[in-house]
Amino acid sequence: MPSLGATGTLVTVPVSPSDAQVVLRLYEAFLDGDENGVLDELSPDACWYVPAGRFAGMHEGSEAVAAYLIGLRDASGGSLRPWSEDSRDVAVGANHLVLIDRLVATRDGVDLDSTEAWVFEFRGGRIARVVQYVGDPEAFARFWS
Repeated sequence: MPSLGATGTLVTVPVSPSDAQVVLRLYEAFLDGDENGVLDELSPDACWYVPAGRFAGMHEGSEAVAAYLIGLRDASGGSLRPWSEDSRDVAVGANHLVLIDRLVATRDGVDLDSTEAWVFEFRGGRIARVVQYVGDPEAFARFWS
């Protein structure tokens, strides 16, 4: 994923198929509520951008990212899960890795059905940056409010 280097020049950070395994381990740890498993896959200065809802904004540092992911699961009362066991896809390109899934949850009688794409950047074999896209930001925000 292109990013700005220390001198402000555009740098391309290539991804590899092995990075997909890092993402899948992070995703499984997230779904299991395993904070240590999430932290294992993040670089110490990782950041995660969330577009909407009470969690909106940039979560900076591996502890903040892990708190966000575990907080999502906890805020759903543990109901947050993939739509089906095989609903996720991981696409690996030369410069991007994207996890796409449909997440569902029920909280206080309100249902969430959110198609999401998480775009990953890596550094040193660990996740450094994620931008989270949601198919319906207004519904996402309502559910998590």
